[in-house]
Amino acid sequence: MTRRLVTAHLMILILCATLLFKTLRCQADEDYIGYRREFYREDGARMSIDTDTAGWDVGLNNHVRVTGNFVNDAISGATPTGIPQFDKWKQPDFNYYFAPVYQSQFTTEYNNYINGNPYDPSVYTNFTGYQAYASNYAAVLATNEATPAAQSAYSNHLAFLAQNGYLNGANKVQTAKIVPDHRIAYSFGVPLSWGIHTLTPQYSYSREHDYHSYGAALNYSVLLNQKNTTLNTGWAHTTDRVRDSTFTMWNGKVSDDVLVGINQLLDSKSYLTFNFTYGQEYGYLDDPYRQVLYLDQVFTGFPSVTGEKRPRSRQKEIAYASYTRFFDAAHGSLDVDYRFFHDSFGIYSHTADLAWHQKLGKYFIFTPAFRYYYQTAASFYLIGIEDSSNVPAYYSSDYRLSKLNSYTVSGNLTMRLHKHFSIDLAYSRYVMQGLDGYTSSTAYPTANNYTVGGRIWF
Repeated sequence: MTRRLVTAHLMILILCATLLFKTLRCQADEDYIGYRREFYREDGARMSIDTDTAGWDVGLNNHVRVTGNFVNDAISGATPTGIPQFDKWKQPDFNYYFAPVYQSQFTTEYNNYINGNPYDPSVYTNFTGYQAYASNYAAVLATNEATPAAQSAYSNHLAFLAQNGYLNGANKVQTAKIVPDHRIAYSFGVPLSWGIHTLTPQYSYSREHDYHSYGAALNYSVLLNQKNTTLNTGWAHTTDRVRDSTFTMWNGKVSDDVLVGINQLLDSKSYLTFNFTYGQEYGYLDDPYRQVLYLDQVFTGFPSVTGEKRPRSRQKEIAYASYTRFFDAAHGSLDVDYRFFHDSFGIYSHTADLAWHQKLGKYFIFTPAFRYYYQTAASFYLIGIEDSSNVPAYYSSDYRLSKLNSYTVSGNLTMRLHKHFSIDLAYSRYVMQGLDGYTSSTAYPTANNYTVGGRIWF
């Protein structure tokens, strides 16, 4: 049985089980089950992802709910490796720098020696002997001058990179073709509420051919101040298995995240949210698809590459704030979000979200949104290793660790066609841009994302 058939059968079983649970309870809360289909397409025929998602939020009684989703991703395309596509790299070769320097130095030194030691018949019995001596000196001189000439060529090559940028203009990054793959993922949560308290244990699982992930989380919230204030705490733990750059060995990775937050109702039409998250990761944090080029070997014509090497631990801090307000006169609401991120890789990032939910008549809600993202580069991000004899402790040319920004413009239309049925349509345009001035602009993706889905309400 294929994965698609297994996925389809599981989705049907989930929906049937949800309907069965629903028949066992009777309460006024509005629950749903739904399905969504997404199409993610990067420009230039790069990554292509088709995603099927089944989700549900169902109350079994006044104290127990069941939430979750089931995801099937079909992944294909190519991803940048971090090294250049050599046939597109327009730059002078080694001989361009080496030959004129070597020839100039050799000629100057040789002429100085010959002119300072003219042929003397009293020293050399014949001219042939003098020529043999001169030729021997020329051979020694050639060896001595080759090293400084090569060093000069290397310095000139680095100056060229600094002046013209890395793979600028028509130059392109190399991409690695991804073997078509499927990712199967699901998550389950069981919110348990009593009085002013809610405890939610959760479990998640994700699997693809080179990555397996197992996760568990526990969240707790309590209502205070006549239910106008909600305090939230949570802990999440994941254990992952990742194939290394040879795609033959499995490596482990463990991460833990702790969250504390507060939701504050300001009045009947607005509220604020503040969250802070601290996380740690340990183990294999490399991306097996990313490679790094030895720059000092490029212009010799025989360059070599190596897999990236990131630290085996990472700490991160995330601060999040949001404000939501409903405007009666406009029949719409405004969401404003801000997220600050910092990690031990040296990355600082800022994310701002702005969304407007506009009610159109009785059955439609249209939501235009804009997101801006900015980040600094990781401390070990580089375009290539400059000296193959002096390799740094950590290095990566993964464009996602460079200094960059991105923009997302989106629109979502929800149509409540019936009391028990709604349809969602969405489109977003994503643009990422490099800001360091030397990483190739072709490394950064631009993409379209289309979504269609429906939900059954109870």
